[in-house]
Amino acid sequence: MVIKHSYTPKDLRIVVFVTPIANIGAGLTWSGLPLLLSNASGDPGNIFTLFIASAIAGLVFTLVGGSIADAMNRKTVTIVALGFDFIMTLTLGHFGMSKGIWLFYAVGFVNSVIGAMSGAALSIWVKDIISANGGDLATGMAKRGLASSIAKTLGFAAGPLVYSALQFNALFVDAAFSLIPGIAIMFLNDLRNFANKESPPLAGYFEIFSSKFWNRQRALILGLFAITATFTVPTVMIAYGTLINTLGGSKVEASAFWLFASLGSMCSNFLLTRPTASNLDSMTKLLVPPILMTVAFLGLWLSSNSFWFIGSYVFFTLANPVLSNALGVEVYQKCQVEFRGRFGALCSFVDDAIGLAVLIICQRFVSPSNGQTPFMLALPLLALTLLVILKCRTWLVESPGENGVPA
Repeated sequence: MVIKHSYTPKDLRIVVFVTPIANIGAGLTWSGLPLLLSNASGDPGNIFTLFIASAIAGLVFTLVGGSIADAMNRKTVTIVALGFDFIMTLTLGHFGMSKGIWLFYAVGFVNSVIGAMSGAALSIWVKDIISANGGDLATGMAKRGLASSIAKTLGFAAGPLVYSALQFNALFVDAAFSLIPGIAIMFLNDLRNFANKESPPLAGYFEIFSSKFWNRQRALILGLFAITATFTVPTVMIAYGTLINTLGGSKVEASAFWLFASLGSMCSNFLLTRPTASNLDSMTKLLVPPILMTVAFLGLWLSSNSFWFIGSYVFFTLANPVLSNALGVEVYQKCQVEFRGRFGALCSFVDDAIGLAVLIICQRFVSPSNGQTPFMLALPLLALTLLVILKCRTWLVESPGENGVPA
């Protein structure tokens, strides 16, 4: 497969426009829809069911999304996905509860499936556009991450207000945030050349599990996703639950938790856009997050009041975007073009599956009396992460054809 590097600054501007619009919509959906479901059904327990069902659906279809990203036109995939999301959201807005609660779950299911199916395609496509415009990939990803952080913060903050005020009519507002990106993406083109036999068919997904694909670089990257998933994915919900249930955090402190979490993420992504960050090598970017997270988890474990707990959590929000950025660049750069979608999807699947499993285990065994214990248990895993990175530090800088790395 060949990528014709003829993307223009206009393509990059479209991507920059689409990113915040789509993320505001995601924030509106996932902060407002559960509230609407709880109010309409009269049963807050339905929120948990919606989240779990949506998470499982997204997890299952992530692997399919990776194969689609490698085998199909990414413009078609993204527009079709946004179109389905638009139709389902309008349907729920029109019928409301008249067709039963199942329609809520259908929208949540479709939203997660569509996110999984189109996410891999859009992610690799955006990286192609950034790289083709001559910019540093890590810096470009950080700028996109910064825009996403700001947009999601706005969306999550506005969601409960919009849905409380408009009720089911809020879904028509939500639908617009699927329609606008879809229209904008019509002006982009997927410039990959599929007119050769190297283009993998959809059925060729399992080629990624062959020994020909794997080398120690890719095994290390997947291993880092697996290790870090145990303490990155579940931390947000566990920390929030600990603040409320163990430390007795007030509503003001709960709001401060989300506010400082958003500010930490924005600050981290902003620092990643600076020239100093772009000059750092990949090894440094991989080492910094576990060190910051060690500071964070020590504080989260030992804090006796909400002030120190929230302050410690900020270190985690500073570290997480750096780790995501570094691993995202490695997935893109250490993989052949025709496998990027599938390898990225496999890493995401491992990350989400392990994180979800850890979260479920913690919800089963963690109580208000031992709510800070998971942060103590995460410290050995952080030490293991640092050990693996230091032990294998030469692997990521090996050139093609060296030590079994495919040319």
